[in-house]
Amino acid sequence: MEAENAYKHNHADVDFRNNFGSSGTLAREIEDGAPVDAFLSAASKPMDDLQAKGLVAAGTRQNLLRKLAGSDCAERFSPEGLLTDLPINP
Repeated sequence: MEAENAYKHNHADVDFRNNFGSSGTLAREIEDGAPVDAFLSAASKPMDDLQAKGLVAAGTRQNLLRKLAGSDCAERFSPEGLLTDLPINP
């Protein structure tokens, strides 16, 4: 929710709704036609499958996080910066 609040701070006119679930379940919902502007997947396979089916707009996929061996991910990850560079389509 920190990322949502940080994003809304600079984009108050954007309707921001979350849908939490497993990456596979959310990917199936997208395949079934659920509306989506951004999909953050914890696993690469659901994203790979969506991309193979042409359900990821060309040039929009970004790997936001990766496993950092021997480091504390919380110290390196800023929720405020997570959605900063995502394009907004009115």
